[in-house]
Amino acid sequence: MIRKVLLLMFVLAISLSSLVSAHPGRLDANGGHNCSAQSKAKELCTGYHYHNGSSSSGGSSGGSSSYDDNESDDYTAPAPIEKSTYIENEKAPATYCTHVTDEFQRSTEYTDYYKRIWDCSLYSDNGIKYAHSKINITLNGNPIFFEQLPVTINGSTLVPFRKIAEALGATVTWNGELQTITVVRSDKKIILTLNDNKVTINNSEIIADVAPLTINGLTFVPLRLLSESLGAEVSYISDTNTAIISAPVFAKVIKVIEGDLVRIQLGEKEEILRFSGIDAPNFEQQGTEKQPFADEAFEYTKQKLEGKEVALEYGENERDAKANTLVAFVWLGNEMFNKTMLSEGYAKTSINSGTTSAPLSFKYGGEFSSLETQAKEAKKGLWQDIIQFQYEGDKSNRAVVMSGLNEKLITQKEQSTLSSSEVIVILDIATDKDLLRYKALSDTAKKSMIFDHMKHNIRGDISFAKTRFVRITYKDVIYMEATIKEKDTANSFEVKFYPTGK
Repeated sequence: MIRKVLLLMFVLAISLSSLVSAHPGRLDANGGHNCSAQSKAKELCTGYHYHNGSSSSGGSSGGSSSYDDNESDDYTAPAPIEKSTYIENEKAPATYCTHVTDEFQRSTEYTDYYKRIWDCSLYSDNGIKYAHSKINITLNGNPIFFEQLPVTINGSTLVPFRKIAEALGATVTWNGELQTITVVRSDKKIILTLNDNKVTINNSEIIADVAPLTINGLTFVPLRLLSESLGAEVSYISDTNTAIISAPVFAKVIKVIEGDLVRIQLGEKEEILRFSGIDAPNFEQQGTEKQPFADEAFEYTKQKLEGKEVALEYGENERDAKANTLVAFVWLGNEMFNKTMLSEGYAKTSINSGTTSAPLSFKYGGEFSSLETQAKEAKKGLWQDIIQFQYEGDKSNRAVVMSGLNEKLITQKEQSTLSSSEVIVILDIATDKDLLRYKALSDTAKKSMIFDHMKHNIRGDISFAKTRFVRITYKDVIYMEATIKEKDTANSFEVKFYPTGK
């Protein structure tokens, strides 16, 4: 009996073991399946696994062999993780750059990394590759600013040509049909053709390293070619990356405005130009009267310069920003006209006149001062005594002349032709310089001087006289005669002037 019971228990154990291993209908073709969420929560398994402890050749033993009664036949695998993308250098370095490709760099569990490749090559309107140049360019010490940056092609620097041509005082003509540019400056004539290396200079042909071309519709030419063809010198300072152009700038004087102020044709533009370092007498301006010797200075400049070609030499400041005029030393051939104005007495130095047409330390300052001193000692032009007295003004001259007048009275007793109510008052000027001061007075100042003397400064008794005949004299020469009656005012009496004497 005991043997029968033990045999039965053995058979049951074998049957149960077979049932646990099989799990019919729940395994895939490889004899395994994924771990359910419930089993993971109970830590019975972690992933795909086999309940019989085996694995197929294509699978992997990835979890526990424990079986979970809650696993179901309709299990769905979770969706794969979505990765983000990071692109290095995503923004274009410049507006003209184009996107080439995105190069793969590396990948992590959550992110793929790429590097964006850009093509930032620059091309002219006809497809020539170029690069921007950071070169600085000066003309006679003054910087030139272009509407587009200079460029470099095959080692040559090209610049917007019209800006350089006009700065040098050249005129420019464009022939659209022939695609040619003609530049004329003084005795130089240059003909350039777009996209052609051949350049004609005064009927001689040369070959340029780089042909003129257009970029965004603006014409560029080799800097050194254009500058040297127009008679300029070009040097380079590597420390500051600066090209220095040295050249006279030619212009035509089309109208003289004042002794030191002219209108010029500079290239294709008209400009107002003031002569640097000097100050000629001015015409009447807003709030000021015409200065002495202004007419003479104007006529001298007009005779010498109007209609002539001159060369301009700029100083420290090319333009007076406040007045919006150019400021330059003006050369007529080998003669600097600014110096001529000083040596002939048609202008003062701006240092002494207090104007700002040139700084106190400008390069010709010492020479200008010396020329002014020589003209002053020789009493040339505006340095004549009478002109200098005119500069002192009516108030000063009137006071000096009045204080030195010598008075003499002639009555009926001394001259029988006079009536008892008449008197002659002779006011004699004291010195030669006082005569010049008198001549420097305006007619209004001369007239008021006589009336004031007769009303306030008369020394003799003329209370009896209803009519006073007044004369201004010097060494028996009469320079003015006036008739002042008893009831006359400062402006109503009769007067005659004799500028050269009577």
